[in-house]
Amino acid sequence: MSRFSPADLLLLLVVLVWGLDFSVLKWALAVVHPHVANALRFSVSAGVLGAVYGVRCWWTGTSFFGPIRTNWRAIVPLGLLGFGAHQSAFVVGLNHTTAGSAALIMATNPLWTAVLGWTLGTERLGRSGWGGLLVALTGAGLVIAAGATSGAVGSGTLFGNGMMLVAAMLWGGYTALAKQLVDQASILATTFFGVLAALPVLFAVGVVYEPTVAWGAVDRWVVGALLFSGGLVVGLMFVLWNQGV
Repeated sequence: MSRFSPADLLLLLVVLVWGLDFSVLKWALAVVHPHVANALRFSVSAGVLGAVYGVRCWWTGTSFFGPIRTNWRAIVPLGLLGFGAHQSAFVVGLNHTTAGSAALIMATNPLWTAVLGWTLGTERLGRSGWGGLLVALTGAGLVIAAGATSGAVGSGTLFGNGMMLVAAMLWGGYTALAKQLVDQASILATTFFGVLAALPVLFAVGVVYEPTVAWGAVDRWVVGALLFSGGLVVGLMFVLWNQGV
């Protein structure tokens, strides 16, 4: 398509909200361990998505468990990839680098989506497409390398920058693979059951680090940040992302 479509605008809205999440979640991670924060925010996300999905099933008269019965072989691995592995790498990376560096590196995820889509035969790239991917990869490499020195992206953030690159690659893979699934199943159901698939793993990891959290320092602002990140960013925005895709 040569012009912006409603789907493009929807994805732009998601990107704007996700952009806020880097700073908001960074604030919460100063008090709560990343893996504990992940378990908490995805619990909120599962609740929000489950409520919206339940209302939709009731309104349309469709089966609540129908999509997972039919497509569980695709939904469960995709959920573990997009909401388990990706989000674990994301919070660890964000905790070890600056919000600005994290956002710049995560901005390369279309590169990985395009590369995997090209590999799977679902996307086609021309000269300008490959040129753009090369520029994006070069930029990400410069940001990551700068993390090993003192500078605008901070000092000693090489590990965090590297983890954010892994997170970007995982999310690019999730997006490319989700394209095939959402053409067959309900977008809301795919997102909800994907989160449920990842939640036990996130809880298992979070329990290990729970003793490190100073719960007395968790004030209403930290709670609000986790609610924002869980309910809106990894809740409704994931649905809108898949809808846009």
